[in-house]
Amino acid sequence: MTTRSNKSSAKTSMARAGEFLAAQLIDGDHIEVEVDGTRYVDYDATSDVLFALRALGEQPRAIRKISAFLLHPRSVAAYAHGKPYETSAARLREPLARLALVARFWRAGGHAPRTIDKTLSRLDSTLAGLASSDGRFADTGEHADRSSSTTRHSWAVLATAAADGDGEVLDSATDELLAVQCTDGTFAAVLGAGPCGSGDVAATSLALQALTGQAPMMPVADAVTAGSALPRTIRPVNVPPAAWSKARAKAVQDAAVALLTRTDSSGLPVEVRDRSVVGALAAGRQFVGLDASNGANALAEQQVADGGLPRRAGGRQGDFETTLAAGYAIAGKSWTGAARSPVAPAVRLPLAEQSAPRAVAAGELPRHTSQKITWVLGGLVLLTLLGWALSRFVPRRPRSKGSTS
Repeated sequence: MTTRSNKSSAKTSMARAGEFLAAQLIDGDHIEVEVDGTRYVDYDATSDVLFALRALGEQPRAIRKISAFLLHPRSVAAYAHGKPYETSAARLREPLARLALVARFWRAGGHAPRTIDKTLSRLDSTLAGLASSDGRFADTGEHADRSSSTTRHSWAVLATAAADGDGEVLDSATDELLAVQCTDGTFAAVLGAGPCGSGDVAATSLALQALTGQAPMMPVADAVTAGSALPRTIRPVNVPPAAWSKARAKAVQDAAVALLTRTDSSGLPVEVRDRSVVGALAAGRQFVGLDASNGANALAEQQVADGGLPRRAGGRQGDFETTLAAGYAIAGKSWTGAARSPVAPAVRLPLAEQSAPRAVAAGELPRHTSQKITWVLGGLVLLTLLGWALSRFVPRRPRSKGSTS
């Protein structure tokens, strides 16, 4: 039986998980790992904590500090370019993608330094330079990761989509993902793996978000104020974009079904009670519009007094890796579904079979919006004419003597 203090039990499960994760930070801004007696910064884990806190909506001060740490030039050099171990100009796709997304989050939420645009532009252009004609992003450098990891590729696709990057690059990159979907709807852990019956849950979750993600659309009112072009296409959220192939729409549906079938009624994994994948299951489902709150309820009952999740059932102390892996399930969503996320879903399931949406020219208002504006303007004209007629033909009361009104 787990124990909880009265103080912690009064807080939400997300607040308690956020406190636990923030408490693991060194100097309040990064995670370290010890190897052979030497401590190193774990940049992947540090960014994982940041994205988990974004999803949880907790610890804003820690979010700002981690963002500043990760985007410091020394961190960028170490994480994205392999310094000091790389002697050549190394460029690493997943770190570049993560950092670009961190920067976009920070810029959208305010409190970012004045140099944020320059930093983001440099990250975007460097990542774009790693895209090859075959649709893959390839690391460079002596110690570069030569693997064709589906997860690393999905991070690069998400960051490119958030930047509203080159359409041809995105199309080729998404085709690479479609090519490794297995017959059961999951995705293989490695690109180019060939035909497969079943894949990897974590890779499937991120691939599903990469296939569905796009740069957030600016609201019409904000676009007009900013002088930006309006969205090019007006369509219901359950209708795929016109540029999507039928294969892509089917792949998204099949992947979502695969994640659903691996989740029991309590939101936990069906095959094994493995909390390392419960966060991935929830993240992918929520992003495409499927409910993922049941897993949050199940995990809330397993949190111990320090707010974390124990490594094993019945444990009395929270485990960092277990809690971090389950963070999205506790939140009921991924970082892609968090407030001010730089990525938004292009569709919500279930998809509807409808005709292709009408293209709208830049600056043109949707048809129904134009009709509403016409009605409003017409009403204003009628009211003006009515007021003029009343002032002209309705007799006025004579003013009393000495009145100044």
